[in-house]
Amino acid sequence: MARRNTAAATRQAIVSAAATLFDRKGYHNVRMDDIAVHLGLSKGAIYHHFASKDEILAVLHGVFMDELERLHALKVTGLSQPAERVYAIIASVMELMATHREYVRVFFEHHRELYESRKTSIRARRLVFQSVLEAALEDGVRDGSFVAHDPRTVALSIFGMCNWSYQWFRGDIDQAHQVCEEMATLALRGLQVRQVDVPTGA
Repeated sequence: MARRNTAAATRQAIVSAAATLFDRKGYHNVRMDDIAVHLGLSKGAIYHHFASKDEILAVLHGVFMDELERLHALKVTGLSQPAERVYAIIASVMELMATHREYVRVFFEHHRELYESRKTSIRARRLVFQSVLEAALEDGVRDGSFVAHDPRTVALSIFGMCNWSYQWFRGDIDQAHQVCEEMATLALRGLQVRQVDVPTGA
């Protein structure tokens, strides 16, 4: 059991170090040797856990999606109103901007470098998450609280606003919540056909 825990901790350290280096230098400029040096390990130790840099990149993307789905599940529990559900999605994305800073750029900029099979898996998970937002928008249209002639376009626009913030956001979790409030207000008031309360709180 102790050996298993140690191996898991080493794998986690390798992924975290790779995220840091990919963010600083760019994915293509980092070698397995660089990750080993950063951690004070031999290159053989890195290859013992990961067969390639691409495999590390795939795990990194998986970790990001795992955390995004976990956060959203916590935030959306018990929520039924479409506006609340839209807010929960925006809050989940923005919180990761603060808590997983080193993963964010890699996730958004280097998914094209994944091998096709891994790219397909990550793309499928992203589409599932997108469909959750589309469903909330569609429910809002049905109950009369939103105007959205094309929920898919609106969903992509909201994600574009949130996701692009990795280019400029450098704040902590409290600042992420403040940005979330501004984005949610902009998105939800733009969707309103009648006055509805904009949810607050992350």
